[in-house]
Amino acid sequence: MSEVCSTEPAPEKPRSRFAFLLRPWFVISATIFAILLSIAAGYRASRLAGIPPIDEIVDRETEGRVAITPEENAFTYYKRAWKLMPPRLDRKAIRAAMDVLDTGDSLEIPPAAQNCLRDCEAALTEWERGTKCDRGVRVEPADLRWGDDGNISDCIIMRELAILRSSQSLHDGQPEDSWRWLHAVFRFTRHRGNPGSISERYHGAMSHVLSGASVAAWAAHKDVTAEHLKSALSDLRELDRLTSPNLVTLKAEYLSVVKHLESPGAVRELAAAGDFPDALLDVHLFLNAEPDVCRVLLRHVYANHLSQCDLPRWERTYASTSNDLFLPTGRESPPLMDVVKLDEELSRSSVAESFYRSLGWLGRMNLERTHQIALELCLSVELFRRRHGRYPETLDALVPDFIDEVPHDIYGSGPNDRMLMARRAADPSQMIFGASFYKPGLVIYSRGPDGIDDGSRGQGSDFGVTILDPSDDVAE
Repeated sequence: MSEVCSTEPAPEKPRSRFAFLLRPWFVISATIFAILLSIAAGYRASRLAGIPPIDEIVDRETEGRVAITPEENAFTYYKRAWKLMPPRLDRKAIRAAMDVLDTGDSLEIPPAAQNCLRDCEAALTEWERGTKCDRGVRVEPADLRWGDDGNISDCIIMRELAILRSSQSLHDGQPEDSWRWLHAVFRFTRHRGNPGSISERYHGAMSHVLSGASVAAWAAHKDVTAEHLKSALSDLRELDRLTSPNLVTLKAEYLSVVKHLESPGAVRELAAAGDFPDALLDVHLFLNAEPDVCRVLLRHVYANHLSQCDLPRWERTYASTSNDLFLPTGRESPPLMDVVKLDEELSRSSVAESFYRSLGWLGRMNLERTHQIALELCLSVELFRRRHGRYPETLDALVPDFIDEVPHDIYGSGPNDRMLMARRAADPSQMIFGASFYKPGLVIYSRGPDGIDDGSRGQGSDFGVTILDPSDDVAE
């Protein structure tokens, strides 16, 4: 039989499902993707590797918790007082009455504001109970939310109501009751932000400053005796014991930041404030290793701030960086991160920059401290007048009978610069730090943030307490 040739094609071998991996287009694409991924991973790793490691600087459970009972906590009573406030309080009437007091022309409270005082009597009574506590904790630092300033509006109203109550008592010839309410106001300012956020602490400091004119008016009043002044001066000095160290405020602020960083949504919201489209936001956060980089950077920032925040102003060493930082002395343990490198890394982290608060807040704390010193001097000056029938020509005249030495000026260039005093004529063109400071009077003042003595005339930043229209006609 003859052999027959087959014309059927040979059967094809089955293709592998992974054959496409050998296709040139896939090989090229995969190679490019791998290169890009390795570059991204390398950059991400470099972001963390470029920042020195640092241990946690504040322990949430030990430093973030305050051992205090509700009965010992001033805010137990403050919160009750706020709930007792009338729902439709005439706040315009209160503000108008405060404006009258600021002029120094009258202590009498207008009828509309008197009605407000009557409506708020129960709230004020409960609020005063809180001011008698040594400590006030609105929110424990470990539970503090970043950006939480507290009930600022309610705090302002309570302070103003207490000042109006004090002025009315002084007008009615009751200096002891008048001081009682001023004393309560100043204890209240010490509870604000101790502990608490930087903003809450700042509002407490500014309440301290804004209440000073009422103390000066009280001290100069004809019904206030030397014994009243001595008692008030003792109270003021004791109040200083309640002032929060800057370190406490910084640690509370840091804990609030750490808590905020635990929320992915909060981190995305902060990063979205930059110039990144939503579609690229997650890519941006991944490439920059956020929020991990932010956490490490902020540890370094707060470690830097904590190193010098409670030193006298003239002992602090500020670095020449775009972000306010202290220049390390080399004696810190553990050593601080190089400030130039830290400044550079901060500028590269959009999340860290959103959280970062500069050292400018320390300047506000300097104002508060300066104001406390000026108030104590104001009462000493009034004691001098009670004894001699006239005001002293200089603060040196108070030494040694009324003070051991003239206090340092925090805004001076060094520890040898002292607080100042001058008589000032009216100058309506100068309106800084409030109208009353630039009315005629005897001014006890500091050189202010610019460090220059402008003779209290207002051309610069001189800051202090004014005894309005002083007359040398009281002696005991």
